[in-house]
Parts: sequence; structure tokens; C-alpha cells
Amino acid sequence: MTEETHSFWLSPKYLLTVTLYQLVV
Repeated sequence: MTEETHSFWLSPKYLLTVTLYQLVV
């Protein structure tokens, strides 16, 4: 895992994506 990828996992954008995904399913 690269440092850039690690930053993505911790980013609010990722959290928002997960939240939206849970709402869809």
C-alpha cells in the first residue's frame, strides 16, 4: 500500500463514499 493510498483511506471523501454506499444498499 502506497502512502497516497493510505491517505485516501483516511480522507473524508472515502468516508462519504462509504456512507453513500451503505445508503444505497
